[in-house]
Amino acid sequence: MAILGTFFKQPRDRLSLDLDFSKWLQGMGGDTIVSAVSEVDNTDLVIDLPLPMSTYVQQWYSGGKDGEKYKVTVVATTAQGRIKEVDFYVQVRNL
Repeated sequence: MAILGTFFKQPRDRLSLDLDFSKWLQGMGGDTIVSAVSEVDNTDLVIDLPLPMSTYVQQWYSGGKDGEKYKVTVVATTAQGRIKEVDFYVQVRNL
């Protein structure tokens, strides 16, 4: 599991994050990401279905309560059956 960092948003923002798996995929014979799933530790933060895009996964998120921090987990699967799990945090702040 890899923690990618903390990303900040305001409660009404709807943002996307591109999760780049290209370095992880290097040297794997052209393997590509074909599917992904995601989950969040609290339903106040809304996450859309992740979009696999060959070497990266695009994750959209919105909502959340001011002052709260949410953990999002994305699990990507490749055409050859490799599985990689990554996590990131979303901190909601009303500025």
